[in-house]
Order: sequence, then structure tokens, then C-alpha cells
Amino acid sequence: MSPPRPYASLADRLYFNTVALDSGCWEWLGKRLKKGYGVLTVREPGRKSPVKKLAHRVSYEIHVGPIPEGYELDHKCGNAWCCAPAHLEPVETQENIRRRDARRRRANKY
Repeated sequence: MSPPRPYASLADRLYFNTVALDSGCWEWLGKRLKKGYGVLTVREPGRKSPVKKLAHRVSYEIHVGPIPEGYELDHKCGNAWCCAPAHLEPVETQENIRRRDARRRRANKY
């Protein structure tokens, strides 16, 4: 196994591990969780052990700013691996669930 590549910043690491698609999605090419969300391991100052962060959350925080307290990010495109900030919207949990269920109903209609 080769050692990890050194990156100048977390943003550089994000860009290196994504590809822009015609749909506007930024596909995460790195490690993914079972549900499809991109994940990266980050060393934070003052912490002994590295922490895992979701790639779409890192992207949103780099490009837009902090995610409001009590909110989560909805992938408006429906792609869990997408890191495009334009496709991410902070919403309350119940709204995120409502949108997810609506997308599933639409997908099962055909």
C-alpha cells in the first residue's frame, strides 16, 4: 500500500478526489460508505486520532460555510456521493426525510 499523497489543503484533497459530471454533480472518487456517501479521514489540530468526515459536508463547509446547528445536508440531486455545493441544501431532519421519501416514490412509479 502506498503512503497517502500530501495535499496543500483540505480543499486540494477534495478537488483531487472528485470529478465534475455533465449533470453538475461532483462525484466523490475516494472511499465511500455502504450508503454511498464519500468519506475522508482528517487529522485535526489538538486531536490525537484522525476523524472521519463526510465528503459532501467538507465540500459545503469549504465552499459555502458552516452547516447551521440542527440541520443536515439534503442532496437535491439525490446522489449520496455528490459533493457539488450547488446540489447541497441545509434542511431539518424531517424535511430531509420527506424529500428522500418523495424521491423514492417517484423512482418507484416507473
